[in-house]
Amino acid sequence: MAIRNSEDRRVRKTKKQLRTALMTLLLKKELDHITVRDVAELADVNRGTFYAHYKDVEELLHQLEEELMAELVALGEKYKGQYNQEDALSYLTELFIMAGENSDMVYALHATTVDMDFQHRLHRELQQQYLIPFLEKMDLVGAHGGLVSTFLTAGLVSVAVRWIEGGKKETPAELARLCETLASRGIGAVKSEL
Repeated sequence: MAIRNSEDRRVRKTKKQLRTALMTLLLKKELDHITVRDVAELADVNRGTFYAHYKDVEELLHQLEEELMAELVALGEKYKGQYNQEDALSYLTELFIMAGENSDMVYALHATTVDMDFQHRLHRELQQQYLIPFLEKMDLVGAHGGLVSTFLTAGLVSVAVRWIEGGKKETPAELARLCETLASRGIGAVKSEL
């Protein structure tokens, strides 16, 4: 059993190195110009090790995106049906914790146009899993629910990216409180709290 755990740890370490390498490279060049050799070199693994886990760079990116999406779906399921203000703060806090833990991916995938389909899927998931039901339950949308949830989703993602760019100085709870205040009471409320 100890051997298996050690192998699992090595595999996790290798996959993390490959992920970090790919995200770093995505900030420097287009996906179709990134080779397995580029990723393996930067990750400090040989190409055979890369191929033991992925068939190509696109598969690595797709698998990373699917893992992030699965985390987001699980978070939405955790808070499904819990649409009061306190639950919204908890949801947003966990959402920003998740963004912080995946900051390399969140930043690389939103600072570039590498996979716009994934960005759209991520935005749709945020809207459908929590924002639209929350807004409906809190009676905050009226006839413009889709537009309001689109606005809020873009804002949440932009706040996360800006937070990452700025070195994540605020806590996830502080970001959650700011976004909840903006969503429920508007800019004037944020100004009065400063």
